Amino acid sequence: MQDYYGVFPWSTNWCIEENKAWFVLGMQKILCCLDLNAGTCESVIYIPDTFSSTYRFITGCVICDNDIYCIPDNGRNIWIYSKDDCRFTNIEVINPYKLRLEIYDYWKYEGKIFAVSIGLKQIIEINTKEKRIDNYYEICNEDSVARSVKVGEMIYTLSLTSARIYEFNLISKSIVESSLPKVDKIFNTICFNGEEVWLSGFYKEIYVWNKEKNIVRILDHFPKNFGVYNFEEDTDGKVNCTMNPYQLPAFLYTILVDKYIWFVPFQTNQIIYADIKSYQLYEFKIEEEIENKESLLNRINFRSKYSLEYIKDNRYIGLFSFKNNCILEIDTVELKYKWCNYRFDKNCLEQYLKLLNYTLHEGDVFEREIYSKLMLFKKQDKYDKNKRCIGCDIYNETVRNIM
Repeated sequence: MQDYYGVFPWSTNWCIEENKAWFVLGMQKILCCLDLNAGTCESVIYIPDTFSSTYRFITGCVICDNDIYCIPDNGRNIWIYSKDDCRFTNIEVINPYKLRLEIYDYWKYEGKIFAVSIGLKQIIEINTKEKRIDNYYEICNEDSVARSVKVGEMIYTLSLTSARIYEFNLISKSIVESSLPKVDKIFNTICFNGEEVWLSGFYKEIYVWNKEKNIVRILDHFPKNFGVYNFEEDTDGKVNCTMNPYQLPAFLYTILVDKYIWFVPFQTNQIIYADIKSYQLYEFKIEEEIENKESLLNRINFRSKYSLEYIKDNRYIGLFSFKNNCILEIDTVELKYKWCNYRFDKNCLEQYLKLLNYTLHEGDVFEREIYSKLMLFKKQDKYDKNKRCIGCDIYNETVRNIM
């Protein structure tokens, strides 16, 4: 089997250490290590969890010394992989009602990991030295929460049902609730540049809250061709530029990188970036990301444009494109992009197949491609064997005739 090129599997929230990237696949309980210089995935390791669900089992990874912390989404435990002895241990998360944990935002702080569970509406304090959970901090009672951001010693968590933000102090462990003035919208993403909080929700609008002055600026000067795709079966493959509000959030991620705030789409058609000084909005054009009916209907498991993989050197944004099934990297300084030809080499693919007991799922684009590739090689091997046998027959018959 040759090195596999083409489709790359999706995941979220890589942790990068020098030239290595660690991540867990979105459709399998498999921890991967990617050599960024060579562009090849060099090892795959099965996470020994007995929970039946594999879809979005882990939401991302954190490197602490020689340990890889695998943070759960649908999973029930925090799994820790030791690079020293190549073994897993786990920390059970207290979850009496078996809720989906949905831990998307987490940070290292003072030798610990602080993780926000949307499902539990709690901030979880993970002791990385003792490998245990020290505390659970309740964010709110009746409210539901969305995404969070950390700035300095504060974690800011969005309410999902009202224009409120919960501020958690990492030193005092106290929580303060703030409300945005004269805004009756709800939000989904949050970003904070130290002076202003940038928010997005279900409208073709971006909200900038100056916390000290307690005023909100609304940015609605989007590009005219900005709109939303229909991922349902009745789609015509075209962009709807008039819908407002949207049925789903306009963006999945809001990211501060250098001097711009970047807004990464959920089902909308364009990546938008904003100048934090002029408040001007710009579209980031990617011709290969223009959808059609066929590409929209090809989304079997995740009806979205992108998944955020990494932010590197406060300059590069790595996204997984669900349309093209590979990694898109944006240079936020040069305002350029490239497609990364990351791949699984022969040994890694063989490990992958063994971990799955050679059972591949048709609903996974990556595994469909592996199957197609395997069948191609099998047919080629069969053809080569037949050709060699025919050649031998001709040779033997010729020799017999001569003799």
